[in-house]
Amino acid sequence: MRLGPNEVSINDVDAITPVYNFEKTYSYEAFICYGERNMFSTLNRKNHAPKRKNLGAEYSRTNVLRPESLNMVYDRCHQMVAQTVPDSPRDIFPLLNYMTQYIISSFFFGDKNGSCCLQGEDTDFLGAWHIRHPTFHWLAELPAVANMIYGSKFGDYLPTWRKAWEGEKKIIEIYDKWMERLDPQESYLYSKLVKAGLPPNEIGAEVMDHMGAGHETSGTTLTFLIDFLSKHPKI
Repeated sequence: MRLGPNEVSINDVDAITPVYNFEKTYSYEAFICYGERNMFSTLNRKNHAPKRKNLGAEYSRTNVLRPESLNMVYDRCHQMVAQTVPDSPRDIFPLLNYMTQYIISSFFFGDKNGSCCLQGEDTDFLGAWHIRHPTFHWLAELPAVANMIYGSKFGDYLPTWRKAWEGEKKIIEIYDKWMERLDPQESYLYSKLVKAGLPPNEIGAEVMDHMGAGHETSGTTLTFLIDFLSKHPKI
């Protein structure tokens, strides 16, 4: 389906591999964090390769399915289920977002260093994240304009931008809290980036990308999956 002059949406299993290998476009500029390109926002394949080397092995099937990883996922799922009440309605979208945020942050920082959304802590993270959505298309389509607004006082006079900026500051505050309490020797992905010698801003860019995109895509996908399964219980 053609979405724009230079944008096509493809829903075809056989097309995934060739499309995945296409060069990235400028729209990925929207995912630059702290002025640094993380793995996801790196356009050039040559520059992308070393970033992928630092993180790629952690997402291999062997590593994801190791007992420590699976036990952590099971534990988070059980905690989520424990918060539900039988035969009563529950908005599962935020609950699944809390769970996936918990899993991904634990996978990145270590089992004891992740977020505690399921325990009622850091739950304002999601509100701060979603309040940025009305301005995100500016970052994706007109990054220069977005950076100008963010970097000037002009955004203070725009309610939507002011709220988005407040959300950004809240997210950074929560991330800083998570990073201050962890031990690099007992974490997973984070310790690998530290040992690779990445400067703090580059590590922060990877953290922001994982924590944001990870919980949102996973939480949304699981919401649709559970909705589908609830309508087709015989599957």
